[in-house]
Amino acid sequence: MFITIDEYNPANIRYRFFTKKVNTGHRYFHHHEGYAENKAKIAQHFGSEDISIVDQKHTNNIVFPKKYGEYLVADGQITNKPNIALAVITADCVPILLSDEKKNIIASVHAGWRGARSNIINEALEKMRSLGANNITALIGPCIRQRSYEVDNSFYKDFIEESITYKKFFIPSAREKYYMFDLPGYVKQKLEKARAGQIFDVEKNTYEDEENFFSFRRYTHNPESPMGNIVAIIMLLKE
Repeated sequence: MFITIDEYNPANIRYRFFTKKVNTGHRYFHHHEGYAENKAKIAQHFGSEDISIVDQKHTNNIVFPKKYGEYLVADGQITNKPNIALAVITADCVPILLSDEKKNIIASVHAGWRGARSNIINEALEKMRSLGANNITALIGPCIRQRSYEVDNSFYKDFIEESITYKKFFIPSAREKYYMFDLPGYVKQKLEKARAGQIFDVEKNTYEDEENFFSFRRYTHNPESPMGNIVAIIMLLKE
């Protein structure tokens, strides 16, 4: 039903990377009739009264939700208030949960390649530091992995033109002029450059593991495959 990381279990923070067994429904999570019911079920599973969900559009926008039910366009959320459950919705992109358990500051981040490239990770860590965070742990959840993520030559060249060092995130595909892209590796480098402390990775591949995860790319390759979202949530517990 959900995944956590054995090495990271702070007493004042609850977090979960849910599998598709906690079903958020259609991939356009905000725009279907079961939205409210599904959100309530997820909150109940998590042990919260509600969950804070933003309208993710592959931006580098970070917000500080003050109450449940606000409509906010962003791909990252931060709080230092207890009992506000921050969610990130994915179906191949990288869900990142960030925390400084000593300073009681947490964040959830949606990092596709566009968001990661536009520095959403750095934005999130800097805004956490503006609240006083100084030792930030990063948790990387289920996402598409390099062996499943084929990109074309124009995608590859565009990255390499930005920095030749990005070549390490690509290996040749079986098809000529195509490459396999290491999105979580790229995200980890962004976290390291933003001076995250410990970085943990659940190392789960959404594309390959159809039993436990939805995958948008798998759906595009096989429309018979069920489509939906998975959700990751982090919350400060009340002292």
